[in-house]
Amino acid sequence: MLKNTNFQKKMFIYYSTINIVIILLTTLGVYLYSYKNLETRAKENLLQLTIKTSEQADSFVSTMDNLALQLMSNKTIRDKLASFDAAQAVNHFDTDLEGAREIEDILSSINGPKSTAWRLSIYKPEGDYMGLGNVPTKPESIQKSIQSLPWLKKLSDLKGSKLLIDPQYDPWSDQRDFKLVSLIREIRYDNISYGIAEVQQPYSALEKIMNVSNMQQVSTLLIDQEGDIIYPQLELNTSIRSTMELLHPIIQDNKEGKTTLDKQVIVFKRSELTGWTTIYIQPSHILLYPARFILMMIPLVGLILLLLSLGVIYILSRSISKPLLQLHDSIKQVSLSNWQLNLPEPKTHNEIMLLNRSFNNMMIRLEESMNLLILSRSREAKAHFLALQSQMNPHFLYNMLAVINSAARENDHVKVSEICTQTSNILRYLTSGNNKEVTLHEEFAQMEAYIKLMKHRFERHFNFIMEVDPALYAIHVPKLILQPLVENCFNHAFKGRKPVWEITLMGGIADGFWNIEIIDNGNGFSKNVLDKIEEERKEFDAKLNKSELDNAHEIGGLGLINCYERLKILYENELVFEIVNLPQQGARITIGGPLL
Repeated sequence: MLKNTNFQKKMFIYYSTINIVIILLTTLGVYLYSYKNLETRAKENLLQLTIKTSEQADSFVSTMDNLALQLMSNKTIRDKLASFDAAQAVNHFDTDLEGAREIEDILSSINGPKSTAWRLSIYKPEGDYMGLGNVPTKPESIQKSIQSLPWLKKLSDLKGSKLLIDPQYDPWSDQRDFKLVSLIREIRYDNISYGIAEVQQPYSALEKIMNVSNMQQVSTLLIDQEGDIIYPQLELNTSIRSTMELLHPIIQDNKEGKTTLDKQVIVFKRSELTGWTTIYIQPSHILLYPARFILMMIPLVGLILLLLSLGVIYILSRSISKPLLQLHDSIKQVSLSNWQLNLPEPKTHNEIMLLNRSFNNMMIRLEESMNLLILSRSREAKAHFLALQSQMNPHFLYNMLAVINSAARENDHVKVSEICTQTSNILRYLTSGNNKEVTLHEEFAQMEAYIKLMKHRFERHFNFIMEVDPALYAIHVPKLILQPLVENCFNHAFKGRKPVWEITLMGGIADGFWNIEIIDNGNGFSKNVLDKIEEERKEFDAKLNKSELDNAHEIGGLGLINCYERLKILYENELVFEIVNLPQQGARITIGGPLL
């Protein structure tokens, strides 16, 4: 399609296509992210409003409950109610005027000067009634009204806990122009029921809390634990009713949350105090209406960026292709009589030629530098390796001299002679042949010779078991990596521990790696020692990576870390080196590496 198109147009088309795709995808991504973020924030704001409304409803009920608790806990009220004769079917507050004034003063004190409650009432199912505030208009019908209350049995089962009554018309009067919200508690003390305390507030106070007329197309609902609607006391439309049917199981399983059902954003909060659930419902398209300007600006900004970038691409493609077109025109003019390229005098050097020459020179210098660096690191690692290797010899001699000294003190000249001969053989192993690597077969033979020396020293107090796979024999390792690990058992693990001492050496091959385990029944490693070994390992690894190796080791502390460093140089990150304390007693040291 673009076969016959010139270079400038191809460049413009290619880069414009890439640019269009990038800007479209970026704009779409920003739009979706912004939409999701704004939607989440809008839902969260709606949920916070729901929580706030629920807390206000809780405060409304909590105020009523505090008044009921004061009535319930007042000893004078309990004593007065207990003094009434239940056999007399009269309102004793009408006959005991002095007691009625006393109770009325208590009710006034509890309700306060601002008349916190619309009505405070105390009564008994037998018909005794005393109220403060908007008292019943027909006192003669009180006894009949009390006995017909539908919730008396439920209140008795609550044993003094609060009972919230959904909005209803005043049961103490014939007024039907407004409803009341009632909170009732049974007056109980020491499991004895004295009567009933009731606090009533006008439903209009609860309506004021739930009203959010300042929010666009938001439906507010308040439902009780049975799912009955407390607010609003109006017939719901079909859409809200169907949404509530879908929402009911979600509300039952969650205390609060936000969801989307039938294109309606729904947030809810269930009160632990009242069991009421506050619900806000808003159409999805209305939820983000305040943020519509931001969402509209994102595609517009994307379009502006697209047009600007296309203009920049056109200018750049033209400036890049212009020298090439000039070169093309000049080559056309070359002939046998004209070998010169008639190019305009460049304002700068030929960038392509300069770049090519500079790149070649840079690669040559880089290659020389890399070769020098590799050679330097190789020599430094080799020098460090040999230094570590050589440090093992005096370390071994110190231990052997200790064994010979022990035998000499026992005046066993034959034993001293045998030990000297075996020590001579071991030293010959250390100083002969290749000073860098040996086979594991040679290491095992050296280990057996060393164990014989230890047997001379400790005799029956020491047992050694070696079980290794013959497939290990041909593997090359640094010289003298096993003996220091066994020496560590005698120098540290068995100190202060009664014989019989045991050392087990096991080896095998698995999953392309060889490994050797040395297990003892000694004291194990203390946390401080393990921490110190780990610290020295990390320090050596850091120096190895930076080519800052040194040969500084004290003779007394060579064993474990020396073996680790020599194996680390050989196997690098594939080295297996592990020290663990066993659950019962002793420790296990594991070394290994890949099969090279």
